[in-house]
Amino acid sequence: YYSIEGGSCQKCPKGQRSSSTSASTSCVSCTGSEYQDQEGQSSCKTCSGFVSDSNRKCTSCSAGTKWNGSSCENCPVGYYSNTNNTTTCIACSSGTYQNEIGKTSCKSCNGSNQYQDSTGQSTCKTCGSNSVPNSGHTGCNSTCSNKSSCTSTQYYDGCYCQNCTAGQVPNSDKTGCYTPSTAPTSCADGKYLANGSCNNCPSGCKKCTSSTACSECTNSDDYKLVNGVCKEYKRPKSQADCDNWTNNSSIYVPYKIDTYNKDTLSSTGGDYGYCMTKFNAGDHTGPDIPAVVKMHKAGDSNDYCVSNDKCCFYGYSGRSDKTTVRTAAQDKCTTEAKNVYHITGVEPFNYEGCKRTVCNKEAAVYICQNYHTGKTKAGDWGLLPKEWYSAFNEGFSYEPPNKNSTDHKIALLRYAGGNSLQLCQSHKSANDSGVGMPQCTTASRCYYEHYDSTIARDCAPSALFMENYSGVYSIANRSYCMGTNCNYRNGYIDIHYGHQYGSNGVLGGASVRCALQKFVE
Repeated sequence: YYSIEGGSCQKCPKGQRSSSTSASTSCVSCTGSEYQDQEGQSSCKTCSGFVSDSNRKCTSCSAGTKWNGSSCENCPVGYYSNTNNTTTCIACSSGTYQNEIGKTSCKSCNGSNQYQDSTGQSTCKTCGSNSVPNSGHTGCNSTCSNKSSCTSTQYYDGCYCQNCTAGQVPNSDKTGCYTPSTAPTSCADGKYLANGSCNNCPSGCKKCTSSTACSECTNSDDYKLVNGVCKEYKRPKSQADCDNWTNNSSIYVPYKIDTYNKDTLSSTGGDYGYCMTKFNAGDHTGPDIPAVVKMHKAGDSNDYCVSNDKCCFYGYSGRSDKTTVRTAAQDKCTTEAKNVYHITGVEPFNYEGCKRTVCNKEAAVYICQNYHTGKTKAGDWGLLPKEWYSAFNEGFSYEPPNKNSTDHKIALLRYAGGNSLQLCQSHKSANDSGVGMPQCTTASRCYYEHYDSTIARDCAPSALFMENYSGVYSIANRSYCMGTNCNYRNGYIDIHYGHQYGSNGVLGGASVRCALQKFVE
């Protein structure tokens, strides 16, 4: 008991004690593992479990439960406790599980197809096909055979050795069986022989030895064989394609004018065309002339081209290279070119019409076959295709009739200015005012060896080389009248297959334009 200031004696409350034999003014609280669940006690009791409620209560937790700080609670599924008065439950080990709460042990995954490879789980797992539990049921072991154990009359089905049908034998990798007498020894085009059967070649491939090794494409017009792979050719369909593939150095020319959209500069309906270099080889930003091509000075009879050599001529009708210091005459020529009539709103002509490099046929073929720029490679380019005839001729039919006209389907030729092919007309004074295209004068200043002397042939900047329809370069020519005065050889652009004008004299040099019809990246 205790008493305050001589008052009556009172019982100590639960959780406290008073063991004094004389007057006590207060009680002492039970501490640690002591508790007192009765009033008026002179000592505290010892708790073997867990003390709570300010040492007023003692609780014991049995196995299968744990103390959570205020009460005993059951161990959850996947866990157990096997001792009294614990604060934690133990996770079931791999190979065991527990699907009930408040348990003192775990159950074994000892079923014929059961296992458990994780701890603290409430269920067992089931082994898949072709596998059984290991001895501890902590995982599964494969029951499959090794393919190498299959005999000469068996094939491997992915797990087990199976007997081939009578009369059959396994193929080379034992994935199936075949009858030797009927197994193919060769395959048709588009297939290759493997494992006793014919298999499809990859797309675009006509002949192959495997799914990754092609030796011949289905056709050379649509595919190109590159390192055993048939890559499909890309064909230009718009000016945007030419700009992207050739670093803005070419003009898109459609094969069909009727399906050409002049506003978007693109062909429609699946049609396409080709990219043509905007400038001639050896001039301005045109194709470079390789070192193997011999350069000669036009008009110099002592600087002549030897027969069968690859020759280009500079000087009167051209420049020796694209970085030559400009002369006053060249500046005048450029100025006059810019003054030539052109469609309102487009860039003026920017090519010196009277100062262009010309080459012979041998050089022209070599230059274009070895030209490359942007995403293209040597071999992708060539001389103007045979389709140039129809595209060029049809282009004149639909070009603008004058510099201010909008009644046209194409703007590649006259009055097109810097957006055009930058061609020039022949046999007029250079850059005459009032015409629709810069002018180029042709003169007999390309010298060649001729027996024991030299002979002067025509240097013709207005002439262009192109492929023959038969794929060779023959003697032929064709001219298109460009002006209102269409007398013989006055105001023409000349298109040449080969080396001659025919009855009109020998052509010693012409402008070289290269064309890109298709390529693979």
